[in-house]
Amino acid sequence: MTRPHTETNQWQKWHEKLTRAAPSFKTCETTSEHLSRMFGEFCNVSGTVLDVGSGPAMAPYLKSGRPSLCVGLDPIAKKQSGFDFVCGVGEYLPFRSHSFDHSVSGTTLDHCVHPDVVLQEMRRVTKEKGQISLWIGCWAQDGTFDQRKTKSLGSERQEKRSVLGSLLQDARDAWNLFIKGDFAFLLSATRARVRKVARPIRALIPHKLSAKSDPYHLHHFREKDIDSMLRTVRLSVLKRRKMPDGSLFLVTSNQLT
Repeated sequence: MTRPHTETNQWQKWHEKLTRAAPSFKTCETTSEHLSRMFGEFCNVSGTVLDVGSGPAMAPYLKSGRPSLCVGLDPIAKKQSGFDFVCGVGEYLPFRSHSFDHSVSGTTLDHCVHPDVVLQEMRRVTKEKGQISLWIGCWAQDGTFDQRKTKSLGSERQEKRSVLGSLLQDARDAWNLFIKGDFAFLLSATRARVRKVARPIRALIPHKLSAKSDPYHLHHFREKDIDSMLRTVRLSVLKRRKMPDGSLFLVTSNQLT
């Protein structure tokens, strides 16, 4: 159970990051418009739609579908004409249960204090046979954005063979030194090898620190974190697509399969 003062600190941190990031949201909307339209084609919303973290206007991904009604919810945006909008947060959706045919969240969950609670709320307000579509940025193990690797299968195999060959050669050299009794040189060579292996590990530390000090996001999801969270809130994945920029598109069902 979260202690009251810890909960307060989390919301204060959320407010600080959200306020800091707000000026950049408009720029992000422009630069990611093509990706937003791709997300719209992927989830193909229809009927009554709730957009959690919508911003002040209808997002491009909503314009790709056939919604009969779109309602946006955002904590800081100001309503623009021609768009039904509610000021609020995803953890406390001010709607009755089973109100919408389709709920959507585009690049929002990593800005939320409790993303699992947001998903539970989206599940609550979505009809039993409705769908919940998610667009989430994924991060790699080293704390950097998880962009899809562009190496060919052949180059990956060649790289693995090269690493394996190097390790086998090191093992043979070490055994020969051990047989000869040249323990001083063996110790020196082992230290050099350890330093070489440790170098890329040390390089990961700045990425970890930069992720923790990220001025905009509260969370840095890996793909397995997202899968675990979906299982926890009892959402079944119907469709998934990993994009070249690291984004993950998901269409989930309110009904467990």
